Amino acid sequence: MINPARFDLVLIVLGCLPLLRLNQATFFDTPGVYCGVQPIGPEELAEKEIDALPGEWPWHAAIYQIRREGAVYVCGGTMIDERFVVTAAQCVCDRASAATLNNETILVRMGVLNLGAPFQLMSQQYSVADVFIHPNFTVDDFRADIAVLKLTMVVRFSDYIHPVCVDQKGDLHVARGTIVGWGSTNVISDLSDVQLPLYSGVICGTAQEESTFCAGYANFTSVCYGDIGGGIFTKIAHAWHLLGILSMDKNKSVDNENCHIDGFATFTKVYNFLPWIEKVTKLELLETSDEHKFVIPTGVPAKKCALTDPQNSTSNSSHLPQDCGRYVINRILHGQRTELFEFPWMAIVRYLVAPIHELENLCTGSLISNRYVLTAAHCVRASKKPYQVRLGEHTIGQERDCHRNDDQECAPPVRDYDIECIAQHRGYNRRLQQDNIALIRLDQDVTFEDHIQPICLPTSSYLKTLQIPQYIVTGWGDTETGHKSMTLLKTTVKQANRSECQEWMTVRGLKLTEDQLCVGERDGADNCKGDGGAPLGYSAEYNRGMRFVQFGIVSFGSGCGVVPSVYTRVASYMDWITATISSLDSD
Repeated sequence: MINPARFDLVLIVLGCLPLLRLNQATFFDTPGVYCGVQPIGPEELAEKEIDALPGEWPWHAAIYQIRREGAVYVCGGTMIDERFVVTAAQCVCDRASAATLNNETILVRMGVLNLGAPFQLMSQQYSVADVFIHPNFTVDDFRADIAVLKLTMVVRFSDYIHPVCVDQKGDLHVARGTIVGWGSTNVISDLSDVQLPLYSGVICGTAQEESTFCAGYANFTSVCYGDIGGGIFTKIAHAWHLLGILSMDKNKSVDNENCHIDGFATFTKVYNFLPWIEKVTKLELLETSDEHKFVIPTGVPAKKCALTDPQNSTSNSSHLPQDCGRYVINRILHGQRTELFEFPWMAIVRYLVAPIHELENLCTGSLISNRYVLTAAHCVRASKKPYQVRLGEHTIGQERDCHRNDDQECAPPVRDYDIECIAQHRGYNRRLQQDNIALIRLDQDVTFEDHIQPICLPTSSYLKTLQIPQYIVTGWGDTETGHKSMTLLKTTVKQANRSECQEWMTVRGLKLTEDQLCVGERDGADNCKGDGGAPLGYSAEYNRGMRFVQFGIVSFGSGCGVVPSVYTRVASYMDWITATISSLDSD
């Protein structure tokens, strides 16, 4: 189908013995989370080339088998709930014994764009608790080729990971569907999609006319072995729905090089198996409805700041506060929870998630003055417009932030500020990850309190050239255990070897520039997924005192200590920061 790359791995397609055990499943009802949401704006879709964009297909899963050589990609899958992924039954069986695979030998990764880089910043990995294969599945004719994987933990929804809706009509009421996949199991494959015409099983002559349908063309259809198990989708009432699961016999292939089959591609019709899915998952699959009551948040989506070219503006650090970076607690431990008031400059950037009209915390930043928040450019791109900035947060979702074991000393409430405009560096290149820096101008001045204070920036020549062996990074991102942290965390990270970091970036078609910092060690402390835009800093001499100075902004990486992460070097952009602020403040 999608990627005509060479097929380098033989996919297991022999029969499986049905799994007999059924564990009691628990449905975690997450208020405000709706299926089929595609958080990609029309601006980015219009500019899209062949490969899928980050977050374009947030329900598509990569399924791996753990073998002697490591985790090997075998199939696609589709997330239908925060705990369950559906795929083809043939994807989860053992070739030699024809038995269902042990659940401990299966991994599911979400948010993956390139099979060669599964540990991307937006990706998440989950183990499998149970494997449910339909009892009527047979290898002879791929009857009932459907399976459900129950994950060991609840999926953390994000801008890049979200469940799809499930079709509840089953009558092929649309003419075309979109199939998503990596094309082959080649480790360099990029996620892509293609639209195909749909036909009933009667028209294309499948053995199971009622429980399957077809897509593609009578003479050939461009699908690959690596697409098996993946879904075909259609958009209904502003939400994407899963229609079927690709069920392909490898013996139909007439051209392994181009992944074509000599006829229609066959899909298992998910609608026909809804009663079975509900039985093994204990779910009531949600129907989309126009009766959802949306809560419309205050504020308006951020617009671009109207400013003169900062390159021609006057750089003046007088717009930045002199009293900043008050860092009173010096105890630094790996992965330690922060103390109340310890990092009062931390900001949470909040976004309106369409179409559910609720605010989500998807990026972070740092308060650098009484009007500006510094963050990463990827946090404010066209399809990702922030609505609000939250200051003074320590533990998300907690009504009062207090010192542990002490209800007497508590922080004032969090403060939410609407956004006047955003200023993204004009050189920002999402593919090359360069100039990944932006400023958010709030709609009113911030009142500094104990839990809300600005961070210092490297304004002096001394600070701009200061070499520091280690830094502190803070954030609410995923921890090394794979759980989302609700409480602000800090960790100490060391400077990485730049040559090793450049090797890692070269493999991904990137270049480490002098405007970037490479920080963190393999299997060491590192920022994790969800910390985009967060500050990297350390105590340094500032105005004849020791203050906490920000030296970097979390830009990208593989997350959680797998390899070093890349940070935007703040010192390289001080002229841009001060000139931009000067231009906006003078208007």
